[in-house]
Amino acid sequence: MGKTAMQRWGFLLLAFVVMLCAASWKPTVYGNDEASIKRYIVQEMGRKLGDHVELLAVEDRGEDRIAVYRLEKKRPDDRYVIRFRRNDAGNYEQYGQLLKGLPMYGRRGIWSEQVQPWGSDRRLYGDKKMYYVVWSESAKLEELRVRVGSQPEQTARPGEVPSLTVLEFEAPAGSFRTTSSFRDAEGNEL
Repeated sequence: MGKTAMQRWGFLLLAFVVMLCAASWKPTVYGNDEASIKRYIVQEMGRKLGDHVELLAVEDRGEDRIAVYRLEKKRPDDRYVIRFRRNDAGNYEQYGQLLKGLPMYGRRGIWSEQVQPWGSDRRLYGDKKMYYVVWSESAKLEELRVRVGSQPEQTARPGEVPSLTVLEFEAPAGSFRTTSSFRDAEGNEL
């Protein structure tokens, strides 16, 4: 094989590697504002979602940012929560692979979900903070009560409808049970 043929094969191999890298590269998108959070959700899960994303609420809790969103057409009754963590550069990065677009459990206009700091292997991602997130579109909800493991029960009153309520807990070691109740103005459970 001559020198020219070797150069052509080398060029083709290099071009293939460059095309492969370009096809698999994803630019980093942070959750610094509402537009970038939507861009992140579409980039990471857009092909799975197959729909546009409507961002419902964003709340900052120290180093963390919690966002609640829904799909505009495909599953309009479902709500999802995602957690971002501020990095050393001040940008919010999605926190933990398991937490990407966590579906929230819903009933009667109230959706809730635990946002935990560990992966499927129960290994902590670096902190022991977990959140209980409640998104409410119910005008009847006056009070929510949540207990995680043996920790004291926390009570919160949501704001105006729709409302986002985020309760912070210390993540218990081992297995634990979470109990929650949602009550109206008369104290009846919803």
